Amino acid sequence: MAGRISLLMLTAGAAGAALIGNAMGLAAAEPAAPAGGAPSAPRSRLGVAIADDLGERDKAAVRRARALELREQAVRAANAIARLPSARRPRSPN
Repeated sequence: MAGRISLLMLTAGAAGAALIGNAMGLAAAEPAAPAGGAPSAPRSRLGVAIADDLGERDKAAVRRARALELREQAVRAANAIARLPSARRPRSPN
């Protein structure tokens, strides 16, 4: 039995090799996002698809906010016209 390597020693060797491999992988990895907070460019098709979906969602939110602002502006204008005396109200082109 003196010439055989124990299972514990083999496990320790495998763990050491994994540790070295992981350390090398982390050292070669891309640096974290810059301080400005901008993430790095997506590299996979899934990342690109997610970025596109987020962009579409943001554009839709901007469109909804603009439509709401225009509706509120129209309501304010209608209220302002309704408060005018009848002599100063604009006539409809009927």
